[in-house]
Amino acid sequence: MKVLLRFDLQTFVPNFGSLKTGGRAKQFSAWVGVDDEVTAKSGSVVFRVLGDGRELFRSKVLHNGDEAERVEVALVGVKSLILIAGDAGGGDRNEHANWGEAQIEFAGLAPIAVVRPTVARVRLTPPDSPLPQLNGARVFGVRTDAPLLFQIAASGQKPLRFSAKLPKDVQLDSQTGLLTGVLAQNEG
Repeated sequence: MKVLLRFDLQTFVPNFGSLKTGGRAKQFSAWVGVDDEVTAKSGSVVFRVLGDGRELFRSKVLHNGDEAERVEVALVGVKSLILIAGDAGGGDRNEHANWGEAQIEFAGLAPIAVVRPTVARVRLTPPDSPLPQLNGARVFGVRTDAPLLFQIAASGQKPLRFSAKLPKDVQLDSQTGLLTGVLAQNEG
């Protein structure tokens, strides 16, 4: 008995999806293309279909505004199916790849999605201390009559409050740590 698994898939690039077909799938078909909601033309996407590690389909390089390309791939005997939407060198990270009207024809049990294992996040910086700490430059200078704009880099338990003894022409925002002003004379 012929059964169809139908789906639409939209993803950012690069990305992939994997299915275990168990050798029961007969055919995969879809329309592939770059979503029209993406306005930048700089991105480029290549769609690939792998069956048991072999490339069964590779699209031409597709951009926003290009016509969708048809995919029809025989899957007889294929146990593992991978759908890949890859960057084709445009470098744009706002590419939306679409697998439209996708379907897998199969007999027996339906293909099973392979869920990627989650990888524990590793923090590379030391944990924040609740105590206020300055993290930026220890010494900062500005020429007389030059505008001053300096953000004090600080960490600690929020909310932080900033205060300092400053020349009369320099202001400090006590909530944001932003220094502004113009030194009218050299005040040391």
